[in-house]
Amino acid sequence: MNTSLAEQNPHLPEGPHAMSRFLYKAAVLAVALTNSSLCYAGNEDFSVKKIFTSPSSHHDLVVVAYPSPLGAKNPPIEKIGKLLNGIFVEATNLAHTVYTREYHGNGWILDQADHWIADRYLWAADEFGLFVADAETNTILFNNVLEAYAKNPAADEWVAIRFRPSARIQEHLEEKFQDSLLFVDPAHMAAQSPRDLPEDSLAHVKSMRIDGVALAPPEWAADGSRFAVLVWKNGAVSALQYDTNLRETARTAIDLQVDRETALSVWLKKDLAPAAKKILSDPGTFQSATASPSP
Repeated sequence: MNTSLAEQNPHLPEGPHAMSRFLYKAAVLAVALTNSSLCYAGNEDFSVKKIFTSPSSHHDLVVVAYPSPLGAKNPPIEKIGKLLNGIFVEATNLAHTVYTREYHGNGWILDQADHWIADRYLWAADEFGLFVADAETNTILFNNVLEAYAKNPAADEWVAIRFRPSARIQEHLEEKFQDSLLFVDPAHMAAQSPRDLPEDSLAHVKSMRIDGVALAPPEWAADGSRFAVLVWKNGAVSALQYDTNLRETARTAIDLQVDRETALSVWLKKDLAPAAKKILSDPGTFQSATASPSP
């Protein structure tokens, strides 16, 4: 069960409002300037690597590094959370899944530009995946490797093809494999996070299985009201359209030859991306499409 910081430790304030904001910022600034190892009761030595501050300076999240238990020759262990009265409080993490390789890790965001939504949600992105955290509740909402993702051009939300679980030496997916779509909406994920959710499941993220295997990244309509995915199933290619509630609204057959080996590759084939983008962004693609029945 997810718990608040106060429930995890009743002796800690729930946020910087419980103490002088000036003292809190002064403590964080001092750590940032010295980048020195700290030691407080209940905390081992750690160093602050980066501080993310919201545009209004109302919220902060920090990345700290702990020495590796295997010795100084090994990389440090990065953690994300808050400094409260000088004590590091690790963020509640909802991004872990049963597939270890699906978790993106914590150190990568040190090298990324940070972005803020509603002065509350911190997000960052690289070619492999997305990071979203709720600085108000000190919760990592999403920090996952993805097959592909696309940001809504009209809103701070993303649609993604979920990481495909496979053995390390596996080259092809099974014929009956179905990709999953994830709809990464910070406000929705935050609203779901207090629920008693199954662990290691991403159950707080909107998701659905698509009818086949995705061939390329999703493509958004210019107004952000819908998106489409090019899908392969049993040798046939179709374009499937969805609204932002992940309801299929239309589908149409596409005259595109994609061989089985390419379609069932464990990874998306990048050479298909240009053709897929051209098809999915063409306003005429869905003009003669079959309307999908309402659920």
